[in-house]
Amino acid sequence: MMKENLISHRFAVVVISILLGSSALGWIMSELLPPDLPERLPEFQARLGETAVRLILSLRLYDPFHSFWYQAVLALFFLVLFLCILTRWRRFLRGMLRTPMPSDPSELIGRDPHMEILFEHIGGRGNGDRSGGSIREDDKNILLERTLRYLRRKGYRAAPGEDGGRIFFSAVRGRSKFAGNFLFHIGILVIAAGGMIGSLWGGTAFVHGKAGDLLPLPGIRDSVLVRDFRILTTERGEIRDYVSTVSVIGADGDTILTNDIEVNKPLRHDGLNIYQSSYYVLENEFEWARLGIASGDGKPGMIELRPGETYGIEETDLSVRAIRFLPDFRMGEQGPFSAGMNMGNPALEIEIRGDDRAERGWLFLEYPKFNSKFDYPVRALLVDIGPIFFTELQIGYNPGEHVLLAGFALATVGLILLYTLNYRVLGGFISDERLVIAAVSYRWKVSFFDEFTRIGAGLEKELTRSLRGASIDEGGKK
Repeated sequence: MMKENLISHRFAVVVISILLGSSALGWIMSELLPPDLPERLPEFQARLGETAVRLILSLRLYDPFHSFWYQAVLALFFLVLFLCILTRWRRFLRGMLRTPMPSDPSELIGRDPHMEILFEHIGGRGNGDRSGGSIREDDKNILLERTLRYLRRKGYRAAPGEDGGRIFFSAVRGRSKFAGNFLFHIGILVIAAGGMIGSLWGGTAFVHGKAGDLLPLPGIRDSVLVRDFRILTTERGEIRDYVSTVSVIGADGDTILTNDIEVNKPLRHDGLNIYQSSYYVLENEFEWARLGIASGDGKPGMIELRPGETYGIEETDLSVRAIRFLPDFRMGEQGPFSAGMNMGNPALEIEIRGDDRAERGWLFLEYPKFNSKFDYPVRALLVDIGPIFFTELQIGYNPGEHVLLAGFALATVGLILLYTLNYRVLGGFISDERLVIAAVSYRWKVSFFDEFTRIGAGLEKELTRSLRGASIDEGGKK
């Protein structure tokens, strides 16, 4: 009973609906939540709250297609489809292997279209006998043989049959449609299998690094070397794209390939897809900071500070050095902190030192009017800063990828066979008085009616020549 319920059409519709709904939910969640959410927990805990973040993590909503609930839906779909094919494969293939034979003349006469050829005044085969409106048994066999031969020339697979002394025949064309139906279901099953393999054993990993960093690749011994990262902007200064130039380094240290990775142009290597995911700036990671600095009311001079170095201020006994860099300055209860990893509000803490003391203060790139004031007679301005950008690469790996491709190929071939082949079945019988041929099954009505008319006309001519002295009543065709 349970097996029948699992392979019922109603349950199949329910399972397919659940799969579609789960896929739609997964797509929405992947658009709303970044896949690297676990690595940015503080940011999302502050934004969404602890409870929401715990729910997201438990349901793996940041990576839904590798979550347990999506894997369960895929497994259920695979099971239902597998049982359906297992129990019905004979039905799938029966139409390709079997030629359906009519059993009752009345079911053919009532079909549309159908055609009747009435035999009248057909004599014996050269012996001068007359049988009124009927023909002899050996003549019927000749007519059957010629009918089947003609239908085979037209591309049909024709076969004879007999029931209670009555001669039947059947002809089929386009039977590979049933193979297409079977292949399509097998293809969907293989796709489901590939999806489960990818969901269970595939995944996504993130690696981060700045120019010069060698980053490991998951699952293989090769690594990726970040050679450069650059941000492309429009003429108006808006970010257009960001590009990482990377090299894949083999286990022996050789460079396998070098390429640029853009947001929509991943690098593919050894089954891995390496995407440009994002970029960020870390606290205290900068190459240089350009300051405009002056003593008293003098004209500001330009100084380029570098991390860890001290610079003297002209015309004074003072020196300046960089203490701390925050890419997105915020003030909290614990003091200044960076609220994010982008250049939202760049700020640089500097120290001005004289003989008797050191004084610290903050300079803001975007909001200079909030710069700290110093007791020393010094005015400082942050003119520009060169942060060190870290690139974030998303690495996707799917061991079921080739299985998926094979499934799509099978399903595509199946659909082509299923929807391009014109499956049609002709049935007929021969009695003492007439031959009847009718359409048992067909798809495209207009084209089939034209084909049936041509077959009927050609068959009539064929049978007219088949017996010596035979005549076919033209008025007998309907």
